[in-house]
Amino acid sequence: MNGRMKRVLLSAAAGISAATMLLAGCNDDLTVASALRPAFIRTDVTIHDTTVSPTVTSAFLERVAMNGRLNQLGKSNGYEAYTLLQFLSGFFPQRDTVSVVSAHLTLRLEGWFGDSTGTLAFQVFKITQAWRAPTVRWDSLPAFDPTVRGSYSGTITADTQQIVILDLDTAMVREWLRPQTFTQYGIILVPTAACNTVRGVHIFEYDSVQFYPTLEVIVRNPGGTLDTATYNAGVDSFVGNIDDPVPNPERIFTQSGVVFRSILRFDVAFIPHGAIVNTADLSIIRDPATRRLTRFTSDSLLLAGTLLSATDSTRIDPTVATGSISGPSADTLTFNLRRPVQLWVVGNNYGILLRNSALSEFSSFSLFSFYNERAANVASRPKLRIRYAVERRLGEQ
Repeated sequence: MNGRMKRVLLSAAAGISAATMLLAGCNDDLTVASALRPAFIRTDVTIHDTTVSPTVTSAFLERVAMNGRLNQLGKSNGYEAYTLLQFLSGFFPQRDTVSVVSAHLTLRLEGWFGDSTGTLAFQVFKITQAWRAPTVRWDSLPAFDPTVRGSYSGTITADTQQIVILDLDTAMVREWLRPQTFTQYGIILVPTAACNTVRGVHIFEYDSVQFYPTLEVIVRNPGGTLDTATYNAGVDSFVGNIDDPVPNPERIFTQSGVVFRSILRFDVAFIPHGAIVNTADLSIIRDPATRRLTRFTSDSLLLAGTLLSATDSTRIDPTVATGSISGPSADTLTFNLRRPVQLWVVGNNYGILLRNSALSEFSSFSLFSFYNERAANVASRPKLRIRYAVERRLGEQ
C-alpha cells in the first residue's frame, strides 16, 4: 500500500470515528461526561390552538381625496356626490376677438348606485377658488358662484352611456378662452332635489381618449364664420358625504366614496414573548341587511393592515392581508393575520385597520357591513383563531 492510499484510509477512518462519537453524544443511553451535558439540552415544542374575539371594534370617517378611475355624481339614500372639472383651454385662433356661440359638455357615465331606474339631475356652477385634485375633499370644498351655468336631467338608460349638457353658459366659456384676462378654476356639478341615483363619471387620462370629459366650443370670428374647437384635457375629482352609514352598535363597516374604515383590536398578551405564531385566521361575517352593494362592486376586495400607531390611522405595516369569501353562505370573509399577531407578540398592539381596496375606495360607493363583538348572535361575532408554538425544556412543567 503506497503512502498516499494509506493517508486516505486513515483520514476516512478518522471521519467515521468522529461521526460515531457525534451520534453517540445524541444517544440518551450513552453516558456523557457532566462537563459536556449543557451542549445537549433536551427540549420539545408545545402547540397551542385558541380562538379569541376582539376586545374593541370601531368604525370612523376618514376624509381623503379621491383619486380613482371614476368620479361620482348624484344623490341616493343619504349619499351625495359632486364632480369637479377644470379644462385646459389650450390655443384658439383669435380668441381675444371671437364670440362664443355655444358650448357643449359631454360626459361618459358608468355604473350606478341606488335606484337603477332613477334620475340623474344636476346643475353646473362656476368654481371661484383654486383647488387641487390630490387634496380636495368634502370639508375643503372650493367656493363656487351660486349662478346656474348649465343643467342636466335624465333617467338611466344603460350601465354605460354618454350624456351631453347643451346649455353651458357661453360667457363663462369665453373667460376660459382668455386666461390672460380671466382666471378660471373650472366647474362643479351639483345634484338637484330631483336626483335619486349616483353615477360614475369617466375621468381624464384613463382608458380611451374618446371616453374623457369633452368640451366642444363653437365661436364666431370677426369675419362672421364659425369655428369649432374640442377640449378633452384637464383635471378632475369628486367629493362625497353621508352621515353614519350604519347607525347600529352591533356592526362595523367599510365604505367607499365617503370613506369609512374600521379598527379591530385583539388581546394576545397571553402568548409568550418567544412564541412562534404558526397561523392566525380572522373570520368576520357580513350582514346582508345593512350592506349596500351593486353588481359593479367586487365583494372580495377588502384589506386588513397592521396599525403602527395608536393615533394615526394612516401608519400601517406594508404587508396587508386581503379578505376572501368562504363558507356556505358566502357571507364569511377570512384574513391571514399571522404577521400582525407575530408583531403584537414582540411589540406594540394597536389592532388592525379594515378598509376597502383603493380601486373601490376611490372610485365608487359601496358599503360592507359586518357583525362586531357586541352582536346578539354569538356565532356571528368576529373570531381570530391562533395556533402558536412554545419551546419547553424537558423537565419543566
